[in-house]
Amino acid sequence: MTTHDATTVADHTDFAPMEAWDAIAAGYDEFVAPGEASFATEALGRVALRPGRRFLDVAAGPGGLSLPAARLGADVLATDWSPAMVERLQVRASDEGLGRVEARVMDAHVLDLAGDQFDVTGSEFGVMLVPHQPAALREMVRVTRPGGRVLLVTYGPPAKSRRCSTSSPRWPS
Repeated sequence: MTTHDATTVADHTDFAPMEAWDAIAAGYDEFVAPGEASFATEALGRVALRPGRRFLDVAAGPGGLSLPAARLGADVLATDWSPAMVERLQVRASDEGLGRVEARVMDAHVLDLAGDQFDVTGSEFGVMLVPHQPAALREMVRVTRPGGRVLLVTYGPPAKSRRCSTSSPRWPS
């Protein structure tokens, strides 16, 4: 049995609450998400996502990684703690006729999912913004099957960035 860190969104008053993300969802979807598409395409290529693979997008927003993954033929579960972001993602998937996308409201810190079930678990500019990144990263690893991949797309100063590729990541609790 896997234990979860008891941290929840409500424990972090110094970070933007889900209501703040709800309030900007439409604008983020219209003005920010299109500019992130090239990062998603390159990142999914780096993990060699293929048709039929199970893909989990954590802190998915309006579908930055989810929709390109579905276009590649992956079976996608997208999660975000903002109901408005999840709604935007569902509308976009429906508008494109992407039937392989399921979206759910879920806290990245405590994913309500069984372990070892996704071939690739990713987050594009999402988990980097959650209050307790170590908990979210542990959850991403927990739900990724052995031999699978965890994909993070983040931003920061290029001098402090590094590329890392590893299979079967397992980090200590």
